[in-house]
Amino acid sequence: MPQGNEKSASNSAPNAVKYAAAHQNAARQRQNAANEAPCRKAKEERELRIADKLYGELVLKNRSVAYEYRRYKERHYQLHRRFRPLSWAYLLWLLCKYRLLRQDKRLRLHYPESEAAVYPQEKALLRKCEGAEVVSLNVFDTLLLRKVTDAGFVYDAAGDILGINDYREQRRRASEEAARRAGGPAGLANICAVIEEWSGVSATSAHEAELYQEEKFCIGNPYLIDVIEKLQKRGKRIVAVSNSDLPSSFLQKILAENGISVERVFVGHEYGKATEHGLFEDIKAELHTDKIVHIGDDARHDAAAAKQAGLRSVLVPNLHTECAIYRPQESGSAAASVTAALTNIRLHAEGKTPGGFYEHGYAYGGPMVYGFCGWLQELAQKKKYDCFLFLARDAEIVCEMYRKYFSGIAGVYLPISRYASLKLAFPQYFLQWYEAMFAAKANKKRKVSVGEALRQAEIGFLIEELPEDIPADALLDAERAEALLQFLAENKEKIAAVYAKDAAAFGKYILPRLAGHRRVCIVDIGWRGTIYTMLESYFRSQNIDIYVGGAMLGTTKSDMAVFLSDRGKIDGYLFSHNKNADKQIAESEVMLLETLFSSDGPCTVGYAEKEGEAFPVYGAAEDAGNFAYAQMRRGIKDFCKAFAEAKRAFPYPLHMAGADAFAPIEQIDRNKKYNLRLFGECRMSEDPNGAPQRVSELLREAGYR
Repeated sequence: MPQGNEKSASNSAPNAVKYAAAHQNAARQRQNAANEAPCRKAKEERELRIADKLYGELVLKNRSVAYEYRRYKERHYQLHRRFRPLSWAYLLWLLCKYRLLRQDKRLRLHYPESEAAVYPQEKALLRKCEGAEVVSLNVFDTLLLRKVTDAGFVYDAAGDILGINDYREQRRRASEEAARRAGGPAGLANICAVIEEWSGVSATSAHEAELYQEEKFCIGNPYLIDVIEKLQKRGKRIVAVSNSDLPSSFLQKILAENGISVERVFVGHEYGKATEHGLFEDIKAELHTDKIVHIGDDARHDAAAAKQAGLRSVLVPNLHTECAIYRPQESGSAAASVTAALTNIRLHAEGKTPGGFYEHGYAYGGPMVYGFCGWLQELAQKKKYDCFLFLARDAEIVCEMYRKYFSGIAGVYLPISRYASLKLAFPQYFLQWYEAMFAAKANKKRKVSVGEALRQAEIGFLIEELPEDIPADALLDAERAEALLQFLAENKEKIAAVYAKDAAAFGKYILPRLAGHRRVCIVDIGWRGTIYTMLESYFRSQNIDIYVGGAMLGTTKSDMAVFLSDRGKIDGYLFSHNKNADKQIAESEVMLLETLFSSDGPCTVGYAEKEGEAFPVYGAAEDAGNFAYAQMRRGIKDFCKAFAEAKRAFPYPLHMAGADAFAPIEQIDRNKKYNLRLFGECRMSEDPNGAPQRVSELLREAGYR
């Protein structure tokens, strides 16, 4: 062997050892890294969970903080991305403001709500589009709004058609997998192909189900429809842009169906890129212009992406997220999501409403009335009722909406009042009658004389028989009311003779209307079950073979209501002592709910008979406040109509739980400033023979300031 080769061989041996050692060391490092990876991943996941939990506790559980912080990130997206400490400083200030100092933004909500101007004025938006040849608009949450605040319900509905209970989650994961395979945005066809692989459901069926449900849930944004019409009159070309996985042909179709005409629809997955990854460059090339203004609701995908392509952009609010501050924290149910979405659209996208009373009826009364009617239908099936007896005047709107949107059993409207019902059950419930006619009046700030109280009870003939220590012209206070008790008890037979005529006429009036029915449910809004008790007592005293149950909006913690609930005689929709008990409101606060159900018609004071025909006898109509009550009823009717239409989008029954129906009104029922401002000049009367009082006075008696 040559000397040089020997030297080379001798040198290669140490090198081989060195390389082998390096290889072993690298392998050891890789193994250590592999062993550490799960631990590191678990640590990262744990840290992420902690961060998410802290964010949820500190931010998301306070809607004012969440609302303001989200607005900041949307309006200052670039700054938030590049200089995060500034965002954290702003968040810290919000936490101090809303959590430490407890300055709840909801207490300062604009009234009426529609005047809060979520969207910019049309003139301002049109002015920003000047100089542009083309105006492009984002599709979802801009041009098109869904009838739910959570788009996941669209996928739930599609899953119901396909028979897949977790379709929402499967669809999310399939979308991620399809995008990974495509190396970019994936279309619905690709996503459905993945779903077919995983679930066995045909891709064609999944594709059709999703398109069908999207079409059902989408409506055109009324605000932008008007803006587009004005832009087109000014010669602007209108196009739509979307990062959606839906086909452009389908989007163009549903836009047209909802009154929105666009030249073209550009969809990211059909170009293999999203808006933030160059889609706007392709749009400029195909439209042969860069004089484009883009309008959208997303700071990143719309505003920042358009600016990156050298285009002007206009950021408009996302309606449902912007209005979240006005709505209660959603329970996660489909009905709650629909309720919030419909309210947002009506109050903020459809233009100015008739005013605060209408809005109050739509946003707060509408969900309760519609939910109550749906619950009544379910209750009838459960308890085998064959007739509803809706009590005037509070249940009048309930009766009307039930007859219009629900079916199953008959609905009879009964003109009655607590005062009239007490006459029917006299003298069995003498003490109840006394408490309502005299004791309750004695505790009012606005006093009446003893004589006036007797006349209001239609027993003015007893004035001449009053004892000397109870003067007729003396004000009825607690002491004199107590003294009257024995006097009235001694004259029960005389009083009963007066009221017997009402009882006889009532029988002739009501029995023909209940003919053929054996299980009757008395429907009232609440609260103690007084009228229910009086009517049940009357039917029992007359030996009428009818089972009488009761259904109420809610019941209080009174002894009578608890007793009736425990016996299964009455049921409460919103709350009772054994259902949603934490939601029960004080008796002093029920007036806030009663105002929503108030009718502008006269109150029933009794019953009479003439020429063999029985009829209700009415007192004077309450003129003051009629406008307010009429507007609230109009709002209730409009909500019920909108919800009934939205319900058709769901392939499964849409039930509104009592907690969801009560949630909107619950968040403002103790907002004293709001209620005093809204109902200040309205009038109502608990006594049909007494003078109506301003609601503001009644509220102040209940402690509202």
